[in-house]
Amino acid sequence: MAGARIIVFDAGDQDQLVRDIAAGFPTSIIDDKRKSPMHGYRAVHVIVSHPLPYEIQVRTTLEHAWAQLSERLADHYGFELKYGGGPTSVRDALLAFSDFFAALGALVADGRGGVLNEQAAQNAQVMLTRLPEILEALEIK
Repeated sequence: MAGARIIVFDAGDQDQLVRDIAAGFPTSIIDDKRKSPMHGYRAVHVIVSHPLPYEIQVRTTLEHAWAQLSERLADHYGFELKYGGGPTSVRDALLAFSDFFAALGALVADGRGGVLNEQAAQNAQVMLTRLPEILEALEIK
């Protein structure tokens, strides 16, 4: 399988691009990892078969930043960190960071649409208060 990654600004852009790709390849399969994150990993994967299978990862800038952080931490703590292993404190902090970026992403998408979702704002605020403990666990100074 071959692959590509496309990074877009926010979830609205992500949804639109996924719709556009799927419209161009009606037999494509969409795997939305935002709904069921895998160990904190969020993105939308579109699997196209034309003529061979080809996976297109569509990430927001925040999802991409989290994935890059995960990769760097896995370099330090071991690749199993990306698959639910590694030191508990680091794994838990990485999951919390994923939740923080998801909350922030929802807030950005809502604000860009001209509507402030109170729940998204509250989620982002809660995660923001936890940010120092998350960064400490990840040893980010």
